[in-house]
Order: sequence, then structure tokens, then C-alpha cells
Amino acid sequence: MSAVNWARQQQVFATVLLDADAPTPEFLRARDGALLPSRFDVYRNNVHASLTDALRAVFPVTTRLVGEEFFRALAREFLRHNLPRGAALHDYGADLPDFIRGHAPAAELPYLADVAALEHAWWQAYGAAEAPAVSLAELAAIDGEQLLALRARLHPAVRMLNSVHPMHGIWFAHQADDEPVAPESWQAEAALITRPDATVQVRGITPAAHAFFVTLGADATLESAASAALELDPAFDLGATLLLAIQAGAIQELYP
Repeated sequence: MSAVNWARQQQVFATVLLDADAPTPEFLRARDGALLPSRFDVYRNNVHASLTDALRAVFPVTTRLVGEEFFRALAREFLRHNLPRGAALHDYGADLPDFIRGHAPAAELPYLADVAALEHAWWQAYGAAEAPAVSLAELAAIDGEQLLALRARLHPAVRMLNSVHPMHGIWFAHQADDEPVAPESWQAEAALITRPDATVQVRGITPAAHAFFVTLGADATLESAASAALELDPAFDLGATLLLAIQAGAIQELYP
């Protein structure tokens, strides 16, 4: 068999493997030449079950929001076009939030994709590299005017998300086994995900604070990041936000 035909068969096998309705490829045969539909179906079902379970593990709140049956149907459609990119299945599903945004049956839950994005960010933070974080004592030792001119290197585990929905409130309400309670106010929310002391933490922050951290992560000075936040909210409190950042272990280094 030529290399071209072998590569083509591999592509066909991978495509059919993720499509539960596709027939068994004709090139899959037993030693006696017979087709292997039953064996292939068992293998395909095991692959589907394993990948669906991996998605459920990464997106437990998303699963609760739509129900087990709906999520499995969603996963089945997602699997048709999205193969794992690595062996670490706990991080599988990076494209699921975007897939949900275009998935017509999920249109009645416009916040679902943002909640899914938050859940995947949690896993990204969990698997991020280790690094030290600036302490409160180190921050307090810096002169105020000098501080504003500094830049900040965010901790590798930091993830930031912004939503027009109460994304964090919805996620937080589903962290216990009790019946979730809807957020008191249905408004835009942002989230800061960090991993201080080896424990992932998700904090609800204002859109202005989100703008501050995003700008800071783009190699801007603290003064520029604060200006970006103040444009969104004149009541933005730089001191309180910096204290939050230190408590959350969000800043790895401050530098000129």
C-alpha cells in the first residue's frame, strides 16, 4: 500500500470513527476477508463514550444546566468535527464553548457558552505551570508613584473572562449539590481564575477590573491598565483591585 493510500485510509477511519451513523469502512476486514461492522461499532461506541465522559468531567456545570441527555447529544455532534489534540483528555473541549454558540438547540440558553468557557478556563488554570507570586509585603515596599510606572507579569495560571451574562453567578450557584439558586441580578459579569497554593479559585470581578487585568497582561503599565478600567467605570478602585490580585496570586512579577 502506498503512503498516499495509507494516509487516506487513516483520514477515513478517523472521520467515520466520530460519526455514529457512518458505515464501516470497506477496507476494514478480518483475515478471511469479511467486513468487521460489529467489532468496529463496539470500538466506535467505546471511543464516543470515553470522549463524552471526558467532556462531562471538564464541563460539569454545563452538563447540569442542560441535562444529561441534552449534553450527550451535544457531545455527539461536537465529536463529529473535533478530535482530541493530545493525550490529556482532561483538557479536551477547548472548542466546545464556540461550538455551543453556533449550536441551534442551545440558543435558548444564551449564557451557556460563557459558562462552558469559564469551566474550560478552570482546567487551563489547573494545568498551568508553577511560578512564584508577588506578596503583599513586596507590593507594600514599592513607592506609590513608582508603582504606577511598573508593568506586571501575570501568573501562568491566570485566566480572565468577560460576559454580558451573570456567568460567574451561574457557575457559582452550581458548585454544591443543592438545588441552584438563580443570581439575584441578571447583569454582565467577569471572572478571574487563579491558582494560589495549588488550588484553583474563581472570583467574580467587575468588567472594569477585567479590563484592568487584560490591559496589564498586554505589557502595559499599572497606570495605563487603571486608565482602561476607569474608562469603563469611573468608580474603579485600583488599590482594592491590586489587593485582590495579590490575594489571588495573580501577579508573578512587577518590573520597570
